[in-house]
Amino acid sequence: MRWIFFTLLLAGCSSLPQQNTMVTLSEQELTLSRHAPLTRALNLDDEATLLTLFQPTHPLADIEPLLQDDPAWQELTHEWVADLVLHGQEGEWHYRGAHALGQQEAVRLEYRLVHEDFSVEYFYFDTEPGTPLVITDMGNRLFQLSQVALMAQLYQRMLIKHTVGDEEFAHFFSLLAPYNRGELTSDEMVSVYAQLSAEMQDNVLVRDLLLRALMSEGAYWYWRMPETLRETLLQSDYALLEATFCLQQDEERCDGRYAQLDPDLQQDVALQTEMGIRALERNEVARAEQFSRSALTAEPSFFPTYWLQMQLGIVNGDHSQALAGLDKLVQEFDVPINKQMLTQLYPNQGQAFLKSAQFRQWAEQFPEE
Repeated sequence: MRWIFFTLLLAGCSSLPQQNTMVTLSEQELTLSRHAPLTRALNLDDEATLLTLFQPTHPLADIEPLLQDDPAWQELTHEWVADLVLHGQEGEWHYRGAHALGQQEAVRLEYRLVHEDFSVEYFYFDTEPGTPLVITDMGNRLFQLSQVALMAQLYQRMLIKHTVGDEEFAHFFSLLAPYNRGELTSDEMVSVYAQLSAEMQDNVLVRDLLLRALMSEGAYWYWRMPETLRETLLQSDYALLEATFCLQQDEERCDGRYAQLDPDLQQDVALQTEMGIRALERNEVARAEQFSRSALTAEPSFFPTYWLQMQLGIVNGDHSQALAGLDKLVQEFDVPINKQMLTQLYPNQGQAFLKSAQFRQWAEQFPEE
């Protein structure tokens, strides 16, 4: 068995470039009632409720208040919610915590989306203080710009003329739609980016827009892009994206990429479990144990963590540990007792576990298995 946890893209979602660790807020902010409406709506694919909760302000409403009710803006925000619901179908949303946004009173709610194959994505939802819950923005932590922040910069570029690089940006932007229709390849889009001026290559809007488009092809473009150009595009601003691609490569260690992640992501159960599995595959058992213990402490309800715990118990000959992991898998996650699962990675140690008195006594409660 091999579990790979990697983070995918929801087209159009992103995140702000903040280095926040989860902090303790007031009880009012962190009570279940605070995030429960959102968590429930996400897991029920309740688009109607999400539309009620999501009330972003038009980026140009300060200039022209009537834009808040602009049908085009309303349609766009409805599309964001519809895409979010579609993307989360067959998955499960886990609330991870909350933190204040800088000096503002706003609160960011952090979520993990776990898909059926246990691939993971990290999203956030920015909310106004107090109740009832009002969501003002959302994003995917792969990127720098939030939904509203990206649109604010795009409106500025497209509607407020006479900024540096207007024509250059307009040409780049005009090619995104043909690329999304399959009329241009990722190599051609990368070539377009390579020909931009240094100032435009460094522009956060250009970089985010390009990355969103390229992610439709997974990691294909990433490994084909010249290293110097890739460094120009990503710099140090897309640590989660680079860790994502690294974790898709079995031969990569990814320790350096993992160390560059925000602290709250380093402490996330899914990423800790994946790093533990990779260490175990390299026979770095002590390091795998460290990740396993941290993951079990971080969150006691993530299925693959118990698979890692079980395998570590088997390879170490610690049958109590192996049985603790196996019991969780069977009792709480309805995993059938599968002897092949217990011997696939470590045949000899697995057979020893199956023959142990602890396993035989435990298995007596499942006579039909």
